[in-house]
Amino acid sequence: MNSFWKVCKHTSLSKCLRPICRSLTVSPMSSKYIDEPDYIKFTKPQVPVYERLNIQMKAYDFTVLEHYAKHVHKIARNMDFEVTDAWATPHEAWKVTNHEPGTTKVSSECVLNKYERNIQITNLPAYCAPTFFEVIQSSLPMGVFVNIHPHEEQHTEIRYIPDFELIVLKKQLEELLNPDDVKTKK
Repeated sequence: MNSFWKVCKHTSLSKCLRPICRSLTVSPMSSKYIDEPDYIKFTKPQVPVYERLNIQMKAYDFTVLEHYAKHVHKIARNMDFEVTDAWATPHEAWKVTNHEPGTTKVSSECVLNKYERNIQITNLPAYCAPTFFEVIQSSLPMGVFVNIHPHEEQHTEIRYIPDFELIVLKKQLEELLNPDDVKTKK
């Protein structure tokens, strides 16, 4: 019997052999147990990864953007990437006016809404990133703009709609609690 094993008095083979060593692994070539030291896992090549990437998609057509965001999310999951978050930000609205030539008279007006969707991917391996980006770009519909960038704190803040009433109430509370500080600021 091998020096790695102790023989006990049980009849079944799985209960009969008890390992003496701490870390034992099964070799894929055979069913023998091999003792590997802990430092072996550090000798394997380390793959660089992108920590957190945001895939930011913008478009004027809401339906097309929603379908494309769903498509990108599905591609990321099928490629076994870790999708940690997906969110929508409030739309941006512009009022566009068309003037008659040489006058200030408005001939037509319209409102343009620009919608935005974001998908956040964590620990994207560097060797998979070019393929993933190429698939995203090749399936990009007309009128949708994609930007891929590292996550920053401002991307988290922009997704929330500010509550102006709450901001006013906080200022009033600060004035009541610290009236001396408010007088010195003015």
